[in-house]
Amino acid sequence: MLITGLIQIFNRFIDISVGLYWVGEITRTTLVFLTLVALPYLFKHNLDISFLPILERFSNETYNVLILVRNILLIGFLVIMVQSSYLSYYQVNSITLPTIRWFYIRWIYAVMAVSFGATIVYVISDTLGKLIALASTDGVETDAGDDHV
Repeated sequence: MLITGLIQIFNRFIDISVGLYWVGEITRTTLVFLTLVALPYLFKHNLDISFLPILERFSNETYNVLILVRNILLIGFLVIMVQSSYLSYYQVNSITLPTIRWFYIRWIYAVMAVSFGATIVYVISDTLGKLIALASTDGVETDAGDDHV
């Protein structure tokens, strides 16, 4: 992606007689691909963009409840995304990118479905872990802000 991005920038200032229309398309497609592949990893390691810094100001009980609500909403969203990726995969059939004829658009939808599915698996395991932790600490008082992350 870095190389294709540099070629695209270089081509803006120095005109190369060879058409490099595919460079921008490869850069955008690679960016989307890397984002989708990295989604489960980022969520697992709390590196995603979220509202966790705001939640850390609440007590442990409120924090855990809000995280569970977030996870439930996220699972619902991810299920919708997997289903739409699955439907789109079969709808686009043999459509390719305009300048890269060998790259089928359905491949992107397949990666999306797998990435969102992997995120669902992690979110469900995270939610179950939090529920077990909540069940084991019921009735035990803890100081606010002790062990959020």
